[in-house]
Amino acid sequence: MIIAYAGLAMLVIALLFRRDFSAVNEIRLRGSWLTVAVFGLLFATQLLQILVAPAHPIPPAAVMIGSQVVLLAFLLANLHIPGMKLLTLGLGLNLLVMSLNGGWMPVTPATHEYVRPDAIATLYSVPLGSKNIVLERADTTFWFLSDILRLPLPWRRYALSIGDVFLLLGIAEFLIRATSGTHFLPKRRRRALQS
Repeated sequence: MIIAYAGLAMLVIALLFRRDFSAVNEIRLRGSWLTVAVFGLLFATQLLQILVAPAHPIPPAAVMIGSQVVLLAFLLANLHIPGMKLLTLGLGLNLLVMSLNGGWMPVTPATHEYVRPDAIATLYSVPLGSKNIVLERADTTFWFLSDILRLPLPWRRYALSIGDVFLLLGIAEFLIRATSGTHFLPKRRRRALQS
C-alpha cells in the first residue's frame, strides 16, 4: 500500500511542479489487457483471503502469486518504457521471496509488531488484509529480500522490502522521464523538434 501512496505523492509533486504530461500520450503499451487480469486476480486474492484464508491460506497465496506473474509479464512486455526495468527488478525480487515462502511476503514477528502494534499475529499466520506471512528470520528463505526495511511515517509505520525500493525508484523514473516533454516521442519527431 505504501507504494501506491508514494506513487500518488510523486504524481502530485509532478503536477505541482507543472511537469509536461503531453508526452504520456505517446506511450505505446504492449499487453495492456494484462492489467485487467492483474486487478481481477488481486481482487480475487482479497476475496479468497476473507472467505477461506483463516482455514486454508493456500488458495489466496496461489492467486496472489498468479497476479504477480501476470504483472511481471506486462512489465517485461513494456521494458521499452522508462522505469519499467526498475519496476521489473523490484517485482521480480518480491515475487522470488514470496514464491519461496508460501506465496506471501515474509515479515518477522518483531517487524509485524513494529508496523501493527495493535494487532497480535502468531507465527505462520497471514494477517487479514495483508500480503504478509509472519515468519521467524531463521524460517525465511532469502530473508534479506523480505519486508525488513522499517519506515516510520507520522501517520503510520510501514515495512518495505528491497524489491519495494526498486518499485519506488521505477515509479520515480517513469514520472520524471514521462513528464520531461519529449522522451516518448518517436526519434524522428524528437529530432525534428530539436532542429
